Amino acid sequence: MEDTELENEAYIQNLHKGERFAKCYLAYRPNYPQEMFDQIMTYHGRSPRCGRQLAVDVCCGSGQSTVPLTGCFDQVVGVDISEDQLLLFPKDSSNLTSRLSLAEDLSSFSPGTVDLVSIGCSLHWVNVDKFHNEARRILKPGGTYAAYCYDLETLENAQADAYVKQLRNGLFKSYLTSKADIVFGRYKALNFPFLDIERYEDLQLCADLTLDEYLGYLKSFHYVNQYHNEHPNDDIVSKIRAKLVQFLQTDGQDACDIRVKVTWNLFLILGRNSY
Repeated sequence: MEDTELENEAYIQNLHKGERFAKCYLAYRPNYPQEMFDQIMTYHGRSPRCGRQLAVDVCCGSGQSTVPLTGCFDQVVGVDISEDQLLLFPKDSSNLTSRLSLAEDLSSFSPGTVDLVSIGCSLHWVNVDKFHNEARRILKPGGTYAAYCYDLETLENAQADAYVKQLRNGLFKSYLTSKADIVFGRYKALNFPFLDIERYEDLQLCADLTLDEYLGYLKSFHYVNQYHNEHPNDDIVSKIRAKLVQFLQTDGQDACDIRVKVTWNLFLILGRNSY
């Protein structure tokens, strides 16, 4: 492995390490809608060689997109680079296991043994070509590939939404890596070396959160954590909270009762391994 690759791997590990970050990710990241998994399985079922023996969810984190697959496949394996995330991975399902591994090295899986390879909100973090080579290697002929991600959230309150977007374009901008541009472009800049590519961009995630739940969601992003690490005396989350209270609080309402209605646009790319 070249030095630049080692540096990139270490950088990504550093971004996503830590018990605090892992717990925040588990508690506050939104769950994917059942509609998305239905779309994946409908596509999967159209393959003349489709099977439901084994699914591998790469960059699984604490299992948000892994657990829903347990009702569709005999065995589901979540793979992640973060030990902290995997410590919080569900352990109460008989057909669900996890493995510590790079997305670019899936050598623990034999060639042509996997029915579905999925990766949620993480394709932009990995070496895409190497990961896709591994996905093609372990997928069965005609097996399904699924990559999905949600983009920046939209808050129903226009003032609050404008404020959060201003923070990302201002205070936090220098902490957003070039990876963010890949997400904002909905992965259209990436190459997908699979057959029968289908792209869906009309899916949505919706949530009605408490104010503190929304702030927890913000804290689950690396750029907020990096800002905090570099400015430990600046309690930026408390400042954001105070500003959002100004926009969202109604007369006589306790701040604890404030609700934040949030929508994310979700995009999904499906493909099929060569026969």
